[in-house]
Amino acid sequence: MFPPLSATPLASTNPKPVISLTSLITCNFCPPALARTTVLVTSPSSSALAAGWAATATALGTCSSAASIPVNIECSKKIGVPEDVAETAITLGTSFHKDGSIIGSVFKIMFLVCLFGMNVSTGTGILGVLAIALISTLLVTAVPIGGGTISEMLIITMLGCPTAALPILTIIATIIDAPATMLNVVGDTASSMMISKIVDGKNWLKK
Repeated sequence: MFPPLSATPLASTNPKPVISLTSLITCNFCPPALARTTVLVTSPSSSALAAGWAATATALGTCSSAASIPVNIECSKKIGVPEDVAETAITLGTSFHKDGSIIGSVFKIMFLVCLFGMNVSTGTGILGVLAIALISTLLVTAVPIGGGTISEMLIITMLGCPTAALPILTIIATIIDAPATMLNVVGDTASSMMISKIVDGKNWLKK
C-alpha cells in the first residue's frame, strides 16, 4: 500500500532504520479504517493480532490510554513491531492519535443536535460538526474521563446549547469512555504496525 521509505541505519552491529517524521505523521493522523486495512493485509495470520488482547483488556479496564502504554508497547513487540517504532509511535499516538475520542465527540455533538432539533444536514453543518469534534478532542487527556468536562463545555458553547445539557453529556462520556479508550489503544497498535511496514517494507513481519 505504501512504498518503503529510505532510512539511515544507526551505528551498531545490527543497524536499524531511523523512524522518519513523515512515517509518524502519516500513521498518527491517517483514517482509522486505513490503519485497520493495512494491519489485516500485513499480518500473515490472526495469531499476530491475538497478542493485542492484553492491551485491549487494559484499555477497557482502566479507561486510560496512558495506563495502557506499557502493555500496548509489549503487545506490539510480540506482534513483531520493532522496539524503537513501538515506543515512539505508541507514546506519541496516545496524545495525538485518538480514534475513539473523536468518534465519541461526534456522538455527543449529534446527541445535542437531535435533542435540540438543530439542522446540520448542509455541507457547512457537517464541516462544523467535524471541526467541533476535532477541537474538543484536543482537550481530552489520556486519563479516565480526562478533560471530559472541559471538552463537553466547549461542545455546548460552540453549538449554542444551554449549559443544563452538561450533566447529560457527562453521563454519555462515562458510558462511552471504555470503548473509546479501547479504540484509541488499538489504533495506536495499528499505527505502529503501519510505521513498521513503511520503514522496513512489506515483509517487516518476517525480519
